[in-house]
Amino acid sequence: MSIDLSAAVSTFVSESKELLQDMEDGLLELETSLIDEQKSEVINSIFRAIHTIKGSAGIFGFTRIVDLTHLVETTLDEIRLGTITLDNRLISALLSSRDVIETLVVLSAQESEVDSHTKNKAKDLAAIFNDYLDDPHSHAMPSEIQPTTQAPHNSANN
Repeated sequence: MSIDLSAAVSTFVSESKELLQDMEDGLLELETSLIDEQKSEVINSIFRAIHTIKGSAGIFGFTRIVDLTHLVETTLDEIRLGTITLDNRLISALLSSRDVIETLVVLSAQESEVDSHTKNKAKDLAAIFNDYLDDPHSHAMPSEIQPTTQAPHNSANN
C-alpha cells in the first residue's frame, strides 16, 4: 500500500510560503523603531514561524531545510534570550535565509536537486549564524567565508 503525500507536500509549501512572508514582514518591522516589548513579540513570532517550518520539513525528511532552519531557530532563540544582539548584519542574514529557505521548500517539494548558487548561499548563511552562535560578542565576518563569486587568488600575480 502506497501513500500519496502530494497533497500534504502541497500544503507544506503553501503554509511555508505564508510563514516565510510573515518572517520577512517581521524582520522589516524590526528595522523600524519599535519599543523593546514590540521587538520581543516580533522576534517570538518569527521564531514560531521558523520552528513550524523546521518541524514540518522534518516530517517529510527535507533535511536541507531542517538544517538551515535549525540554525535560524537557534540564532533567534539566542536573540530572545539576550545572548545575541540583533544588528543590521544579522537582520540581513535572516532576510537572506528566508529567500534560501523558500527556494529549498520549492525544490524539495519538486524533488529537484539544489543548485550550486543556493547551496553556496546556504553555506555562507550557516557560517554567519555559526559566527554569532560561537561568539555572540564578535560580529566580524569569519575569514573562511569568501564571496561565492570571487575569482581564485593567483599567487603568480603577486
